[in-house]
Amino acid sequence: MMVDFWIVRKGEDARKVAPKEVADAIANHPDSNLKCLLCREDHESAAVMAWRARDAVICTAEICAHCAEPSDVPRIFSGWVRCHPVN
Repeated sequence: MMVDFWIVRKGEDARKVAPKEVADAIANHPDSNLKCLLCREDHESAAVMAWRARDAVICTAEICAHCAEPSDVPRIFSGWVRCHPVN
């Protein structure tokens, strides 16, 4: 299955890199949850990742600066995710 995804750094305009419904989902991702998608630590968020694996569902999650660094170490998906139904 093809999965579309976008990563937008904090302070960048999601509308420049993503379709409107994805940019809206990124803009509506709550800042109150600082859990990183990859490491599950309460590190400061550096980016929001959005993906669409099925029609009509866009999921968003935060990634910390540490996990956003390039690495050869595999990371386990275990973080907090918010899914947004698309109207």
